[in-house]
Parts: sequence; structure tokens; C-alpha cells
Amino acid sequence: MLKRAGITALSVLMLSGCAETHSINSVVTPTAPQKVTNEATDNSATRVPVCRKELEVIKTYSKTEYDAFLAEYTRVELQTSQYVRARENISPDINELALPRYQFQARELCFRIKTRLTQLIIEQK
Repeated sequence: MLKRAGITALSVLMLSGCAETHSINSVVTPTAPQKVTNEATDNSATRVPVCRKELEVIKTYSKTEYDAFLAEYTRVELQTSQYVRARENISPDINELALPRYQFQARELCFRIKTRLTQLIIEQK
């Protein structure tokens, strides 16, 4: 149950970053409206489950590296789910500061998992 809640929390967090657009109004040049593409939304919705699957594949190549990544993944998952539970009671200006931290933390970990898995597959002897 905790695992599912963490994955859901990470997914919600990643999706929430795609849904908001901030525009800066220019006095000199009118700005064109920004669009959120379906591709960006689909990418965020699939990122966390793919990350988890790639982490599981690392186990077949290196149990030690899997254990280290799993511990970090679990830590990020718990921190993110704690933030998601609390964010309804936090002011919007604090959320604007906190949300990017949690989004970056999840994306960066998934990037490192993907990179290491790629290396392990390529270096396989």
C-alpha cells in the first residue's frame, strides 16, 4: 500500500509541474499563449512506472547497486508523499518554491537509474 501511495504521489507531483504554465507579460512584445502538449503530459504520467521497472532490471545486473538505488528511491518516495499530503495546507507561494525541488529530486534519480542501467547493459560481459 505504501509503495502504491508513493508511486501515486510521485506521479501526481510530476504531472502537477506540467499542468501549470507561468507567463511573463512583456510591455514591448506580446506573448503567445503557451500550450501543454499531450506528449509532455503522457511523458510525465509514464515516467515513474518506467523508472521503477528500470530499477527492477538493475537487480538482474547488480544486486548491490539495486539495493543502493532502492534505498534512495524509497527515501524520495516517502519525502514526496509527505509533501503531497501537506501541500493542501501550505500557501501557494511556499508550494511554488517546494514543488520544483520534489520534481527535480524524482527526475534526477530516475535519470541516474536510466543512465546506470544503460551502462550495465552496454558493459555486460
